[in-house]
Amino acid sequence: DSIYIPRSTNFVEVKGAVFNPQILSYGSGSMKSYIADAGGVTDNGNLKKAYVQYSNGISKKTGRFLFFRNYPKVTPGSKIIVPE
Repeated sequence: DSIYIPRSTNFVEVKGAVFNPQILSYGSGSMKSYIADAGGVTDNGNLKKAYVQYSNGISKKTGRFLFFRNYPKVTPGSKIIVPE
């Protein structure tokens, strides 16, 4: 028998409708700060429908309560996707 333990990834990938899609090092920042580090959202991008895909396969979308937006927490190894 053998057990496979994946290597921990301390990176966050930002892709989709951003100016510079890239892989950034994890630094306990918010979702908006990672998007800003990737150059920001393009004119075709929709920040309201952005979501985070975690390394275990679960996705969480941006929530809304009245006038406030609740952005999902970013963990190491997750992907931030900004759709058009």
